Amino acid sequence: MSVETNCRPSGGAGGWQDTEHGGVRTAQPHHSTGVKHGQIQGNVWRKRLCASKHFLRKPPAIAVDLRDLERAEACGVELLSVEDMESGKTYLAALSVIRKHGLELDRGFGLQVALPLRWWASSPGEALRLGQAEAEAETVQLGLGMEVGND
Repeated sequence: MSVETNCRPSGGAGGWQDTEHGGVRTAQPHHSTGVKHGQIQGNVWRKRLCASKHFLRKPPAIAVDLRDLERAEACGVELLSVEDMESGKTYLAALSVIRKHGLELDRGFGLQVALPLRWWASSPGEALRLGQAEAEAETVQLGLGMEVGND
C-alpha cells in the first residue's frame, strides 16, 4: 500500500471526529494516518493547544508526540502548525527543523520531541525558509568536510 493511500482519510466527512482531550476540543483521526493529536491537511499537520497547559516552560518549547511526528513524516508532511487557542497566535515549524533542533524527552506522556520557541516561525514561508536554510547549511558542511584529491 502506498504512503498516499495510507494517509488518506477513510469515509465520512473528511474522516475526522471531534474528541475531548484535556479540556481542549481537538480533531482526532479515525483513519490510517495514525496521527492521534491534530490533523493532517495536505503537507501541513495542524494542532490546536492552550499554551498555559500544553507549552513547556523549562525549556520554553512546544512538544509533540514522537509517534505522531513519525507518522506525519511518513504522510509527506513538511510543516507543523500549532494554534494557541488562548492567544490566537499560530506557531509554525518545518518538520526538518523539529528533527534537527528538537529535544527528545519523556515527562510522563510518552516520548515527545520539544522544539524551543526560538525555532518557531509566524508564517508558513518563514518556517519553510528556516527548514530550507537548515538543509542548505548541512549540505555546505558536508561539502567542506570532503577533501578534493589532486591525482
